[in-house]
Amino acid sequence: MSKDIIVIGLARDTKRLITIVIRGEWVENLRVKFCYNPKVCSKIKAYFDKEEAGMQRYTE
Repeated sequence: MSKDIIVIGLARDTKRLITIVIRGEWVENLRVKFCYNPKVCSKIKAYFDKEEAGMQRYTE
């Protein structure tokens, strides 16, 4: 059993940021990219702020 993955991306039509959850078993080739968008960075930071040792993992 694999974990679910939270994905932040751009919607095709509106070009707005969307957050979706996909099954980890659907992912075949995961490519992590460096983030320059401040809105996306703030969403990532907000997610890791919810965890106990989250910011430590975020900055590593």
